[in-house]
Amino acid sequence: SNIRSATITAETAFVPDANDGADLGTTSLGFNDIFLADSGRIAFGNDQDVTLTHAADVGLTLVGKLTIDQDDADIGLRIEQAGDERGIFIDQNGNGTALNIDSETTTAEGIIVDCSALTTGKALMVNSNSSSSATRQLVRITNDHASATGTTNLYVDNDSDGFVADFHGTAGIRSAAGISFGTDTAAANRLDDYEEGTHVTDADDITSGS
Repeated sequence: SNIRSATITAETAFVPDANDGADLGTTSLGFNDIFLADSGRIAFGNDQDVTLTHAADVGLTLVGKLTIDQDDADIGLRIEQAGDERGIFIDQNGNGTALNIDSETTTAEGIIVDCSALTTGKALMVNSNSSSSATRQLVRITNDHASATGTTNLYVDNDSDGFVADFHGTAGIRSAAGISFGTDTAAANRLDDYEEGTHVTDADDITSGS
């Protein structure tokens, strides 16, 4: 009933007596390392609908959905990138959503970019060097919920320059309906620059200089 050997060699396959009929190790007797050759694959499910495949000298390719269920306060997913390549690269070939952050609690932060150690470079960069003339929206914030009163769509809190727009195209900030700052109150509908002494009370009077 028991086989004990220093090394067991399988010429074709090492299989259980039936599908889902045996475990590899136990809760108290776990194996140490698993070694797979180049292009080795781990297939999950009776029909092998989820696979994890090794790409030689590149990494791993997952076919299927990855769900990280993190119940405590620790980090659910950490990616440490030491080189100059991309830490996360999403190649979106379809019409779906490349990255979706769904905050299901009232006090959750969707995305936090911590650049406290950043001395050069950019904390968040949206790069569109495409020569296509198609209409593209690089950054869009949509808030159409009926009860979303008092919501701040874009909030910049910085002791230095608050918001700097550097444009090299044909238009800087443009809107067919004008640019509105604040709410319907007169005090909020204004653009102030306390250091330079600028005070604009009507957003329709804002013009662009050189």
